Amino acid sequence: MNEENNPFGAGFAPSIGTGEGEVPLAKQPVDKVDVRTMSSDISSLKETGGTMPRPYEASGSKTPNNSTDANKVGLPETPQTPKAPSPTGPVFSSNFETKNSAQNQEWKPSPSAVIQKTKKGSVLFKWILTIVIIAGVVAAVYFFVAPRIKEPSKTISENNIAAPEAALPETEVAAPVGETNSAPEEAIPAALPGGATLEIHSSLFKNPTDLILDTKLSAFALVDFISALEFTSTSVPIFKEVVFKTQENKPLSFSYVAGVFLPSFFTEEMVNNFENDGTFFSYTNKDGTWFGAVSKLKDSVLIGSVQDSMSTLQKSPDIKNFFLSDPGDAGEWKDGKVANKPTSLVSFSLSGAVFSYTWFDKYLLIGSNLDSSNEAAKRLGY
Repeated sequence: MNEENNPFGAGFAPSIGTGEGEVPLAKQPVDKVDVRTMSSDISSLKETGGTMPRPYEASGSKTPNNSTDANKVGLPETPQTPKAPSPTGPVFSSNFETKNSAQNQEWKPSPSAVIQKTKKGSVLFKWILTIVIIAGVVAAVYFFVAPRIKEPSKTISENNIAAPEAALPETEVAAPVGETNSAPEEAIPAALPGGATLEIHSSLFKNPTDLILDTKLSAFALVDFISALEFTSTSVPIFKEVVFKTQENKPLSFSYVAGVFLPSFFTEEMVNNFENDGTFFSYTNKDGTWFGAVSKLKDSVLIGSVQDSMSTLQKSPDIKNFFLSDPGDAGEWKDGKVANKPTSLVSFSLSGAVFSYTWFDKYLLIGSNLDSSNEAAKRLGY
């Protein structure tokens, strides 16, 4: 069909049907494009004599080869802007649109990948939760349980002292028949018997001792007397006279103190043979501290009758009471001398422990160490 007889206008090509419901192929319209190049402009200036250059039609004979001239001159070719297809023409999908639609399509993960990712997140969450729980338990044990184990009792500050609870009434316990409820009474030391104390004490030593030791007692058992005399040792011997007194500062009599140390020998009958005021002493040397006593027979008592009773002293189990420390095992009784006077003695396993008794006329000297007995004999004037 000629363009002049085309009712739709020049440049319109009708679509050609292909049959069988296919989309007809349409001839794309060709637009008239004026192209300017540097070579065309130079030619135009030559022809017009310097007026404005004119474009050459793409179909004209005077149009230079655009691609060749452009390449020669080095200028970029002018891109042609495609026109939109006619509204009445068919709609085609190009490769460009297909590629863009494929690129713009949103990516979606496969269901298996989603499930696997969910499982991994669940396991990770469980591990984190387990670690948090374990850390909480350890912190609770460290801050709350451990301090109570280490410190079972806490010091109560003044601000934390709770008000005392009301005291519950005490329940009285019924006493058995024949007994009464009574508070226990404190032990009261037994009253000293008559003649146990003296108004004035006079020493039997004619030569003064190194020291005089006044010892006040609140109780009068054997252990109280021994506790008042400390068992020590010294390189320089010390001889002391010991005066036992009550808390009222009254001296104790010889008969009472001798009856405490040797009760099996100094019975009431025996002590009546001696004067009530005697002398006690202690002697400290390198072997320890030794206790002794000096007593004088009454002028009315015959010495022979008392000497015959001294065998009772050798058999007395109370001899060990004269030692301030355990003397050990006893040996056999022997004869000896103290200050050139005949004496009877028995040695014990403890070094220096020798019990003896010696008569100096009417004076009876009892000692627990031979050195102490000799020193006491000197103080007596022998």
